Amino acid sequence: VNNAAKSFGSDPNGFGGGGIGASSATVTIADSLIASNTADNEYGGGGLYSLNSNVEVVRTTVDANTSTRYAGGIYNDGGSLSVLYSVVSNNHADAESGGIDSSAPSGDLLLVGTTVVGNSATGRGGGITNWAGPATIVESTIQDNTSGDDGAGLYVTGSSNFGRADVTVINTTFSGNVAADRGGAIYNRRASTLTVVNATITDNEAGTGGGIFNEADGSTINVQNTIVAGNI
Repeated sequence: VNNAAKSFGSDPNGFGGGGIGASSATVTIADSLIASNTADNEYGGGGLYSLNSNVEVVRTTVDANTSTRYAGGIYNDGGSLSVLYSVVSNNHADAESGGIDSSAPSGDLLLVGTTVVGNSATGRGGGITNWAGPATIVESTIQDNTSGDDGAGLYVTGSSNFGRADVTVINTTFSGNVAADRGGAIYNRRASTLTVVNATITDNEAGTGGGIFNEADGSTINVQNTIVAGNI
């Protein structure tokens, strides 16, 4: 899909993905706009839903999509998702994962040069949720996302069924994210491993752990050459 606009879609009873849905497919979306779509079903993914697929989103804006369950913007359900030099903005999920949700089993997430801004979730994971799989976030901005629970910027969790999450964040800025409970910028739990290198984590807010909250359940965090300042 190139130079396309997909907007004002709805999927009230179907497979998932108010705007675009993919199942066991290889999909590239480039130089496009996915906006103002709604997923009103058990699957989620207001803008894009991907099941066991290899999806690449390049130089694309995913904006103002909604889901009544999970992932207002993009839901990667057990496949490979790369979001490159794109914007994921102003999406909302009534349950979890306002912007992007990447989930087990075998979910694999890569973000490079991408801005995740102004997304919200009534529950956990305002900007990004990574559940029991690998994720790498490089040279990106995670800003002004909100969560009604934990992890407004990035919510990382393992699973009793699928094991731990393993997340690496490099040269990325987290700012202005607000969580009602724990982890304004980042929340890490369920024996997951989080590595943060050369990042900036500033002016985020939460009830506890405005910058980073690491659960005492076998989860580990390694922070190197990173600014953590002005969080509340």
